[in-house]
Amino acid sequence: MHRGSGLLTDMIRQSDLVLFSLCSLATFYGMLLILSATHTVYQGTLRYVLVQGVGYLLGSLFYFLLSSLDIVELSKKWKWMFGFNVALILLLLTPFGMTRNGNRAWLGVNDIGRELGVGVLRSFPLQLQPAEIVKITFIILLARQLVHLREERDLKRFRYVIQPTAHVLFMFALYYVISHDAGSGLVYLFVFVCMAFAAGLAARWLVLGLGGAAAGLYAAWHFRLLRGDWYKRIMVVLDHDFDPLGKGVIVGHRDVNDTTCPGKNLYKRLEEIRRFCV
Repeated sequence: MHRGSGLLTDMIRQSDLVLFSLCSLATFYGMLLILSATHTVYQGTLRYVLVQGVGYLLGSLFYFLLSSLDIVELSKKWKWMFGFNVALILLLLTPFGMTRNGNRAWLGVNDIGRELGVGVLRSFPLQLQPAEIVKITFIILLARQLVHLREERDLKRFRYVIQPTAHVLFMFALYYVISHDAGSGLVYLFVFVCMAFAAGLAARWLVLGLGGAAAGLYAAWHFRLLRGDWYKRIMVVLDHDFDPLGKGVIVGHRDVNDTTCPGKNLYKRLEEIRRFCV
């Protein structure tokens, strides 16, 4: 009993309680918004709030567990961690992979339950998004890689800079080819840019990389190589008169995806909001 209490105390002591508190407040606020949005749409059911609550409890548990780990020692197992990252993303190709809104980005048993006719599996409330889990181990691996290069080599010459660059490009390509979820994949690139800058990567490589990405995006746009819905998403930002749905430039999430967002009551007021903005 005393040993367990001491272990719990050590876990809490090694954690960043300010960060944990801020994350908790953001989560509770999100749960309130979910409660408000689902109160009328789903006849007052608390299912979605309870799912978020269970997720919060599990996330809190893993937060304290991970905070108690020695990241330096853990990063020495980098081969296993890299294998874990690749294997978890490859699981999307198995029957556990689920396609939602055009992206095969979730792991769960719902589709298996639907195929087998098992109600418990079909309605199982827990799904995992591999990209979110892999971000943790990816950041640990990238940090080890950048620190090693900075201390043992340098972050100025091309032959050393290409190593972490190849790492992040491989992870982005692997995830995008399997899931078609560019949004989550781009987070890996953004994380890389921020960490490389903090590690002291030569500014010329960052400028060259960002410039090359901008030039590539322009070429893809000019030669119509982007996915169809990407053009609409970009044009909506650049051209305020662009109205691909013919419903006005202010639309609800449900107009373009299979969702109930922004909720039954707010959706009814979109026409009023459009008139007000005009």
